[in-house]
Amino acid sequence: MPVVGTVYGYAPQCQVASSQTNFAVDPDSGILILTNEDIARRCERLPNEMVTYLAVYKRRRRMSTQGTVRRILVVGGTGMLAPLCRALPPQQLVVAARFVSNAAEVAALSPQVLRIPLNYRSERSAGEFLKQLVGWGHLACCILWVHSRAHRFSRTLIETVSRRTHPPHVVHVSGQGTPPDALTDWASQCSVPFSAVRLGSVATATGWRWLTHAEISQQTASALTDTFPDLRISVGSGA
Repeated sequence: MPVVGTVYGYAPQCQVASSQTNFAVDPDSGILILTNEDIARRCERLPNEMVTYLAVYKRRRRMSTQGTVRRILVVGGTGMLAPLCRALPPQQLVVAARFVSNAAEVAALSPQVLRIPLNYRSERSAGEFLKQLVGWGHLACCILWVHSRAHRFSRTLIETVSRRTHPPHVVHVSGQGTPPDALTDWASQCSVPFSAVRLGSVATATGWRWLTHAEISQQTASALTDTFPDLRISVGSGA
């Protein structure tokens, strides 16, 4: 690819100018001086775009079929399912989330955990994520902790993984406000192995209370070990 030197550094020629009307040549140094402000801004963005591209490329390499590590995907693993994510084998774990809140929970994740940015309420973010999901290697399980308002995303994810040669086991974690069979029938139609974890409240001496994050994670862990008996998960009894 032809590369030219500019006052902004070196850049591919196709990024710099399409005709001589976009730049002038410094008679002393021979460096191209851009006269088109739009192209100048594109050149300034190029280093950041390359960093983003390399980060995406590295993630895709790690999720390729070259490895043999079983992968467990947790969608929305930085909140109520954070205790579960800390208890799962970090080299097997993939967490897909926005990573804009619950800073302490995110920081507590092992550096070995693969983190995939995902905003499932954004069509662009969700579409890019689902497109990558098809090619991930050794994906054995997908844990869905998705708000009921994003029901369409959950259905699309199940349909997407159904196209894999060996669809992963989907564990859907939902609260009392979600219809019990919201995704069960759909997963059956798509021939995707499926488990549902229904959350609620527990009786105490003084009344009822919601489940703690550790209790939610423990229920989800039980669904996982039913499918993968070799998994050793110790969630603990924290809040």
